[in-house]
Amino acid sequence: MKVEKLGLRRKVALEAARLLNKSLKQEHPLRQVFWESTVRCNIHCRHCGSDCRQSATTPDMPREDFFRVLDNIATKRDPREVFVILGGGEPLVREDVVECAQGIATRDFPWGMVTNGLYLTPEMLQKLKDAGLCSMTISLDGLEEQHTWLRRNPDCFRMASQAIDMLVADRTLVYDVLTCVHQHNYDTLPELRDFLISKGVKDWRLATIFPVGRGAQDKDLQLSGEQLKGLLDFIRETRKEGRI
Repeated sequence: MKVEKLGLRRKVALEAARLLNKSLKQEHPLRQVFWESTVRCNIHCRHCGSDCRQSATTPDMPREDFFRVLDNIATKRDPREVFVILGGGEPLVREDVVECAQGIATRDFPWGMVTNGLYLTPEMLQKLKDAGLCSMTISLDGLEEQHTWLRRNPDCFRMASQAIDMLVADRTLVYDVLTCVHQHNYDTLPELRDFLISKGVKDWRLATIFPVGRGAQDKDLQLSGEQLKGLLDFIRETRKEGRI
């Protein structure tokens, strides 16, 4: 087989192309790990993408298995630069949630939690803080009528509201409130914004619902194109006001 020799000009061109391609590549180091620590939950939300429920056929991931994942990550990345998010399901249904948190913290990974707030008591919050809790997200998907419709639990609004009050009063934790926007709460977003401001909330996240799991079964969970544009306008207006 005859091998064609490259001329100097072509070699230079190929090297230039290689260097250009290399410069366009960007390393994306691992910065966040989301642990779906359970698919069990204390409520049965309409929009749950993981189809979580109080009893599940899938057992919780043993914490020792997750710790091995973290140990492996630590061989490649500085643990202090990788944030672990403890989620679910509802992570607070795990009886060993504090031990899970302690194991994450002792490995030098900063960590936070996403919760619906139903099982968050002052005592539990203190235990989590003692285990290194850095941040917490509370889900609140509207005022009482709208939140209860989505979460399908008569106590969920009151308990989430109390959980938010705990975090506002704490003054040491980073926290935010997460709202999934759907057909039933879209028109009440201004009132929900004012409600959160009255509580002292400074950070509020708005998200649409991805149509997977139970979230794919109800068309009222999805916004129209016009509503999506309206949501973006609302976010822009709220940011401009600067109250939250």
